[in-house]
Amino acid sequence: MMKRKERKESLESKDLTIKKEKDGVTKEQQRQRRITRAIGLLFVLYLLFLFYILLGNAIVMHIEGAPGPTSYQANLTPFKSIQYYLKAWNSGALDKGTIVYNLLGNFILLMPMAPFLLFLFKAQKHFPVYFVTVLVLDVYFEVSQMFIGFRNCDIDDVILNVSGAILFYIWCRVVHIDEWFEEFCRKKQ
Repeated sequence: MMKRKERKESLESKDLTIKKEKDGVTKEQQRQRRITRAIGLLFVLYLLFLFYILLGNAIVMHIEGAPGPTSYQANLTPFKSIQYYLKAWNSGALDKGTIVYNLLGNFILLMPMAPFLLFLFKAQKHFPVYFVTVLVLDVYFEVSQMFIGFRNCDIDDVILNVSGAILFYIWCRVVHIDEWFEEFCRKKQ
């Protein structure tokens, strides 16, 4: 009986040493690090996509020497642009595709922030931290658009962007997407 117990303990210790690598990290920890790095890379690519969508065209136009605006334009009246698009929808003054692209596009633009921030940064599980992060990032992009030129700074874009990000954050918290990611990382291969 004693030999059996010793043998079992010996096998368990061998299993643990097999799982450990040179730096004392288990295979599961290595897998979790790889997944975290991959998600971090996707987050960086998403941020580059945002940069290109929101600022890229204006920067390219500026570099190519296109004449910039003579004055900076900003809409600081909440819901002014949204009302304009809704009136244009009803009157047919603008193509409906353009209206949907602007309103829906702004609403969904920052939605991916929720799963990325929840997974990569534990502090983002606190709603006020998440809200401030998304708001500051979005205001940065909007103000940058105004100063780079060729684009307008619009408070309605901030309202739509942040509203979409908050709605998706709530959905992610309700379905526990952050816990799902963590569980996925812990699963054995």
